[in-house]
Amino acid sequence: MTLIQVDTTRFGRIEVSEDSILTFPSGLVGLAHCTRFVVIEEEHHPTFQWLQAVNEPGLAFVVVDATVINADYHAEIPVDAVAELELTEGDQIGLYVIVTIPPGRPEQATVNLRGPIVLNLRTRKAKQLVLHEAWPLKFPLYHENETDGDASRKGADDHDARVYAHAAPRPKHVKSLNE
Repeated sequence: MTLIQVDTTRFGRIEVSEDSILTFPSGLVGLAHCTRFVVIEEEHHPTFQWLQAVNEPGLAFVVVDATVINADYHAEIPVDAVAELELTEGDQIGLYVIVTIPPGRPEQATVNLRGPIVLNLRTRKAKQLVLHEAWPLKFPLYHENETDGDASRKGADDHDARVYAHAAPRPKHVKSLNE
């Protein structure tokens, strides 16, 4: 196992296994030059993870498993994406969405259900899709329960999934999605 060092502005210098790196052959939407990322677990809130660019210290996104937000969430994977991800029958995939947290207003956090990230767990190749379906770009992550002041999220299918977003502290360990 080869370890590499990744410089980040949020977490400092971290050491990760070369095998844990996710490769986005096409980059992310609007960031075609960013093709290698590492996933950093959020220690206090394991529902959330950080997708940190390997070669861009200041580029990191909070991501969450899409099915935590909505158990019925799904994405049709286009044929070109299947080829790019080297998906074969029997491969397991991960489906993640990017969380947007407005500065100082975590209760207004949203997720982009129209631009999910699909990950082939076997090849560690990933791709951000652009869906032209009815999924919203800014789906609220929180629903404020006025009776107890607790932040909870209700999905479109009314399944309750408790999630809590905030600026993450420095993680103790680095791990890959679904490891």
